[in-house]
Amino acid sequence: TLDVERGLDEAQRSVYRVLPEQEPIHIDTLSTRAGLSVPETLAILLGLELRGLAEQLSGKRFLRQIA
Repeated sequence: TLDVERGLDEAQRSVYRVLPEQEPIHIDTLSTRAGLSVPETLAILLGLELRGLAEQLSGKRFLRQIA
């Protein structure tokens, strides 16, 4: 996790750290826990998805992608 986080900026780290590995979390809860707005969180999640670090599931739920 620490190696992955080194390549992330502060906002990306705040989302990545609250992203669960097993139980999907809804975008509203995720953004609240990260301390960001939903649009900001969605933009960050897109970047994390493109890096293979997050996965979106149905119902706007997200998980940390395990490498």
